[in-house]
Amino acid sequence: MKNIKDLFLKNSYLLNFAIGKMPELKNNKTTLNHKKMN
Repeated sequence: MKNIKDLFLKNSYLLNFAIGKMPELKNNKTTLNHKKMN
């Protein structure tokens, strides 16, 4: 279970890094998060 969590955290870090480099992806992620909340 711990390995899965570590992998997820690593993927989140890479995803956030990539999103930080690409503003258009950041906007898409924000839109997706709003859709999930509503």
